[in-house]
Amino acid sequence: MLLLKNRIKKIIILCGTAGLVSLFLLPTLRAESTSEGYLKKIMENTYGTLVAVNDLPAALARLVAMAESWLTANADAVAEIQADFGQLGNLFVQNATTQTSLQSAIVTQLFADITPQTLPEANDLAFQTLLGMPVFAQDPRNEGANPPAFDNKLNYVKNAAGMSLNHPMPELRMNGRPEDQLLYRNYYSTVMAVESFNAYLLSGLYADFNVKDDPNNPDPQKRTKSLTTLQNDLVTQASSSDWFTKVFSEELGLVLRQMLMYESQVFVMLTQLVQMQKQLVIAQAMTNTLLMANNVTNEQSLFQRANKSLPLP
Repeated sequence: MLLLKNRIKKIIILCGTAGLVSLFLLPTLRAESTSEGYLKKIMENTYGTLVAVNDLPAALARLVAMAESWLTANADAVAEIQADFGQLGNLFVQNATTQTSLQSAIVTQLFADITPQTLPEANDLAFQTLLGMPVFAQDPRNEGANPPAFDNKLNYVKNAAGMSLNHPMPELRMNGRPEDQLLYRNYYSTVMAVESFNAYLLSGLYADFNVKDDPNNPDPQKRTKSLTTLQNDLVTQASSSDWFTKVFSEELGLVLRQMLMYESQVFVMLTQLVQMQKQLVIAQAMTNTLLMANNVTNEQSLFQRANKSLPLP
């Protein structure tokens, strides 16, 4: 029995000693495991770096090929497109110049039989007045007046918008049938609304052509170009051979900056085109409105013929 107790004590002592030893050895094992993980990561990253460095010559070769493609001499296909673009721009400017040069002859033939005495307001009737080519070089009504009493360009806009047409204003003292008075009042409202929009649209012509070309004025603040002149200058520059030569010969950064400036102007023109399309749709809608207003008489006649027993609405 005593022998058994001694053996049990030895077993307990051995287990306790083993437990203490394992507690001291466990951090060391964990440290060894963590170090192996770090070493593995370092090895993987080093290997990836070596692979990237090994591929560096191929990447540099591709970069050199791309740079050489930017500096490649003008190909035949590109040269042909360049010639077409240049011719297109030249034709645009040439057609505009030809159209402008014909206006003097057109005005002379259109107003061939008039004189300042027979039709003193002739400048108010010709679109060419906006182009700086009026029928009379000096409006006879403005003779001796300073400032001029008549603005020919503005008067043309009023005439083209229909503002010179007289529409008697509805009055409370009208003695017709109430139905007829209401019909005329509605017609008057429609016509005036359409005329005001016509004047708004055509006032854009006045704004476009009212700026005179004066690029050589000594005062930099007063150097101006009309919208037409500016557009023609930009078209000429964008389609000239000098511009295409710069595209192929100058530094890429400079060419890109110039292209971005043109791109910003493209955005401006697209915005103007969208606005113009909206105005065209509105103008068409107002044209339909006028057609309906002018058809009121025919509508009444058709209604009376369809049923003579009913009173006219």
